[in-house]
Amino acid sequence: MNRQVRRRALLLGIETYADSRFAPLPSIRADLSLLGQALLHRHIGAFSEVRPVTDCTAERMCTEIAEFLGSCEEDELALLYISGHGTRLVQVNSEFHFVTADTDFDNIAATAVGAQFVNDALESCAARQKILMIDCCQSGGFAVGLRAADRDEDATEKGATAASPTPVLRSNGVFVLSSSRATEASFAGSPDSAVIAPSLFTGAVVETLRSGDAARPETGEVTVDDLFEYVNQQLRADFKQVPVKSAVQVDDRIVIASRPQGPARLTPVPQHAEVEVAEAVPAKDTNPTWPQLLDYYRHCLTTGQSEFSTLSVSDHGESYVCLHGSERFLSGTVEDDHRVPVPDEAREFVEEVVSTDDERGPATRQWSCLPGENPGPATGTGSRPCSSGRWMWCTPWLGSDWNRPAGSSPIPN
Repeated sequence: MNRQVRRRALLLGIETYADSRFAPLPSIRADLSLLGQALLHRHIGAFSEVRPVTDCTAERMCTEIAEFLGSCEEDELALLYISGHGTRLVQVNSEFHFVTADTDFDNIAATAVGAQFVNDALESCAARQKILMIDCCQSGGFAVGLRAADRDEDATEKGATAASPTPVLRSNGVFVLSSSRATEASFAGSPDSAVIAPSLFTGAVVETLRSGDAARPETGEVTVDDLFEYVNQQLRADFKQVPVKSAVQVDDRIVIASRPQGPARLTPVPQHAEVEVAEAVPAKDTNPTWPQLLDYYRHCLTTGQSEFSTLSVSDHGESYVCLHGSERFLSGTVEDDHRVPVPDEAREFVEEVVSTDDERGPATRQWSCLPGENPGPATGTGSRPCSSGRWMWCTPWLGSDWNRPAGSSPIPN
């Protein structure tokens, strides 16, 4: 089992369609945003790159897929995700097609993106580990062949046409996860809420990654097999939707994520919001993984020499206090609002400032700067090397003076 250090993903979703016979799918926005957050989260997927693309035409979809897969290196993990309407052309050869923003309902073969194109692009991709994740109706027909199954006539939210059990292509060397069997529907999320609900399959994938419930106890890692088996059980039991996987000629157990050691929060997508993929707030009190450490050290080696700039205080008409000794942070017992006691070395300066500042009353704002080795004066103006500093209010509390943060800016503008 090998976990690639560099992990990249292309997320494609089609929400709106020029042909009104394809119903819009608002859940696409939640699909791309939430999955992107889980993949980028440094304690879950730790992907280095996630690119979401919405409402692309057939031509642009082909271009995005070709450029993404063509740019992947051998030592990378490449994940291609597609969510939207899907259908098979029973009248032609039963090939699965991805419906795009400009697909003509009456001419799907010429205006949609066929499975053969996507399959060829995946097989020619140089990445050692490749994953295709499809959340479309009848998507099980993409790679694993079609099985004889009764079709649910009512489950057509993300599909377009009827189907027949005719075998199609198989995808070699690619781990394929499909949201439903080749003759079945996949369901979009419910639109009746303040936030957009993801599609059932993608929502189950995201929640499984976020919770880490599918992780192996001994390693905390989640393989694609682990992810599929857990999601499969959830959907079969709760929604009667049956996902499908294919791993033809896949000779490696692909690790797609890790179990976060704490609560991982993902940002829901409100109604009418644009698709944004941003890194979620990381879990607290967690240990970095080896890939994360390697990325960090590689960044340190390639950053080059850095220099601390001097912070001019006199330009802003402010006073400051420099504490003697090595660089250090004010630490120890900290109150809920982050107050810390005024150090003894600065007490005389603080008391003088407080007593002479009548306009601001008992709470006086100062600039606190903790320099490096610098035996300079206790107070003054000018420039000092400063790697840590922020505005502080000096406030009396329980008979003594305390510092508490004022604002969020680390240095004055």
